Amino acid sequence: MDLSSNVVTSCAADGGRLGLQKIIRVSRKTNSSAPAVVCGAFRAMFGAIAIDKSNLDSAGKVFLTIHGKGMQKAMAM
Repeated sequence: MDLSSNVVTSCAADGGRLGLQKIIRVSRKTNSSAPAVVCGAFRAMFGAIAIDKSNLDSAGKVFLTIHGKGMQKAMAM
């Protein structure tokens, strides 16, 4: 398995924990739960945070908070 598929899998898992697949608006032919779609929404969320706050560090802090919680769950298993 290559690194890019691990990144998409991890990204989609984080987005899934947030329930992004439930609020993503896509065409009828597109599965909103597809990993690439959830990952794209997850990444877009951080872009929006950075633009809204005019600060990339703010988006990074939110990312670490969300991704860190997922890592804590994984470590507990």
